[in-house]
Amino acid sequence: MTTEYFAKEKNKFNSGRYEWFKESLRWYRQYILGLIFVFFITDVGKLLIGEPRPHFLDTCHPKEADNCTNKYIDRYTCMNPNESTYIIRDASKSFPSGHASISVYGSISLAWYLHNKCKSRSMLLMPVLQALCILWAMFCSLTRITDHRHHWWDVLAGSIIGIVITTYINGLFDRQKNDNKSHSTTETWSNETTDNGYFTAGRLLNVVPDGKNPSLNL
Repeated sequence: MTTEYFAKEKNKFNSGRYEWFKESLRWYRQYILGLIFVFFITDVGKLLIGEPRPHFLDTCHPKEADNCTNKYIDRYTCMNPNESTYIIRDASKSFPSGHASISVYGSISLAWYLHNKCKSRSMLLMPVLQALCILWAMFCSLTRITDHRHHWWDVLAGSIIGIVITTYINGLFDRQKNDNKSHSTTETWSNETTDNGYFTAGRLLNVVPDGKNPSLNL
């Protein structure tokens, strides 16, 4: 919201008094909607596919592991009394990685927002901030592998989910925003000088989108 406030203050003639607040709510709505999609797709993948985590044997202590055979075991009994039922069930939900999908989605969304809203005179400031966002997502995702919480393909699948949802949501709202601009009447302020040399400020120019000549309101 702070970013939107200062961005609107620089161009206050082209926006309403509380337009910065409305724009902030639009970005929050966009982000939360995409976040819901990420949670939904990730949880559906965990329920349908699952897959044991790398630490599954240490967490579950399955009874069937005492006599190892070449037979495929689809049912097992966990014998570890030190772990709760939730932890044991979670040990079978490795695919896809929720941390990877959420961190990638959040970092790319933030980088996208910085690209669209924050204009800096420095050529390095914005790329550095966006690179930090990507590095944070990489750190959050790769540490899931080093901590033995996920396999590498779990992290890869979660990252793909985050990238796809971010691209879809941002593209959807960008198209919607462009359509609203093309079908709505825009107002711009025109500062002109009269024939006798006097400066005329605050003249509102209403641009009609249907191709008609614009009207100048005093």
